[in-house]
Amino acid sequence: MVRSMTGFGRAEQTVDDKTYLVEIKSLNGKLDFYMNGVHTLSTHLWDDNWQKMVAISKFKKMPDFGTFKKGKISLQDHGDDVWFRNIRIKRL
Repeated sequence: MVRSMTGFGRAEQTVDDKTYLVEIKSLNGKLDFYMNGVHTLSTHLWDDNWQKMVAISKFKKMPDFGTFKKGKISLQDHGDDVWFRNIRIKRL
């Protein structure tokens, strides 16, 4: 999830000997994802559309999912061995 209402996160992840550079930008509720420099997703946090997306996701049974505007982040994988490196978070 996003660390704060205004922030920037950047991480490298290696999967199957391929390294992916992922950047996540959150500014005033606008959330943008970039993978290897390509803009892949843009959405707004906490609006009606956000709540609808959470309601049909695997997180729908977690009442507080996607509601916090600051706090901790988590990294996940889907059962494969993964390595994260060069993780940086900065306030915009």
